Amino acid sequence: MTLELRLDNAGKSFLNQWLFRGVSQRWLAGKGRSLAILGSNGSGKSTMTLLLAGQLEPSEGSCKWFEGQQEYPTPLGRLALSSPALELPEEWTMTEWFEFQNKVLPFRKGHDLNKFIADCQYNNKVAKKPISTFSSGMKQRVKLALALWADVPLSIVDEPLTNLDKQGEELYRLWVSECLEQQSIIVASNRQEEYSFCEEHWQIGSAGLMVRAGS
Repeated sequence: MTLELRLDNAGKSFLNQWLFRGVSQRWLAGKGRSLAILGSNGSGKSTMTLLLAGQLEPSEGSCKWFEGQQEYPTPLGRLALSSPALELPEEWTMTEWFEFQNKVLPFRKGHDLNKFIADCQYNNKVAKKPISTFSSGMKQRVKLALALWADVPLSIVDEPLTNLDKQGEELYRLWVSECLEQQSIIVASNRQEEYSFCEEHWQIGSAGLMVRAGS
């Protein structure tokens, strides 16, 4: 069943200032489908991703997901999110995080801690270390894996290449290609290398939201 996003006159404000307003748009998620949410710093693109993921409510209008005729006002369990706004409890080890995630949002078949360690070329001892000992790049790899490996219809990633080196960027492209074989991806970004694969773009700016085909 295909997920459908419906934004109806949606707007979000902070401290009496509108980030975006009057957004009415439809988007169909499905196997291999991809959407980029673009905008300059402070434009509201990260806020838009949190809105789509059910982490925030619109200040006006509505943001809803549908699967057939079934409405999901809060899409918990239907999508996974990686965002700089979300932090990992750093007292947990990588093993504990992967075990917890697999209970809440199970991974796709063949995607587990062993694959993560192999893909990242880490020593097996890293699995027992608390997240607090990780570099910013290692933490970002964990966030991306938890979001892109979840067995859900849609994964949303905000600023995915933050703190990643060249190897991390290559891993991101690999994990995106694996993800798109099974599900949909939404990317919030202002860096072309993060969203070059996306087939549709939503540009958030002072004129509102503009929709165009990807390139």
